[in-house]
Amino acid sequence: MFISSNTIIINVLYCRYQKLSTTCKLYVDNLILIGAASFAILAPMRRGKQKELLAALRSARLKSGMTQQALADKVGCKQSAVSMLECGRADALSDASLKKIADALGIDVTPYITDESESALLTGGSTALSCARLCFCPNFSCPSNMPYTVCGTILFMPSGICGAGKRCVCCGEILMWECPHCGAPVSFPGGCCGTCGGTLIEFPDGYDPDPETWAQRRVSEIESFMRRCRMKM
Repeated sequence: MFISSNTIIINVLYCRYQKLSTTCKLYVDNLILIGAASFAILAPMRRGKQKELLAALRSARLKSGMTQQALADKVGCKQSAVSMLECGRADALSDASLKKIADALGIDVTPYITDESESALLTGGSTALSCARLCFCPNFSCPSNMPYTVCGTILFMPSGICGAGKRCVCCGEILMWECPHCGAPVSFPGGCCGTCGGTLIEFPDGYDPDPETWAQRRVSEIESFMRRCRMKM
């Protein structure tokens, strides 16, 4: 019986994953979630009208009489990247640079967009990862939030098990998609906003006289909760 190398690799990775602590598994699960979200945003454009868009960009550059180097200087990238882009390598530039090139050449990307997620790809942040939004439960005591300490301050890392609907599937609280301080989209797991640095989930003052001990105890409780959930799956 033939067993592919991919199958062997997957089995090895799965065995190593099973040896991780519950806290580490939550972190790995978050990274997988982000990767999947990023691919879901990139895939439609890569499969769709990519060639037509790149051909239109090249045609517009030639009609304007602009050299690849001049275009590169205008948008702040390398001439080699523009060359690879025109040869069909859409991954040669970031989404933001691709949008700048389209704007510089007067190309409206809308006709080449056939999906809402594709529109977000070219009109959103500088990378696909910035578009891969996550939500979190604002309830500090929810088992979807793993506490940790930084210099004595209690922070909470959303685990991603709160669901993606209107309310948290663990505690019923209304989910949040933006930073409560600056309103920026939450796009990466962690206890602080990547835009303003504010804490996403606040630990109430005076809730426990020994916050660090409480955090350690809470981690054990959540790990026990997760183990029970995995046993029932």
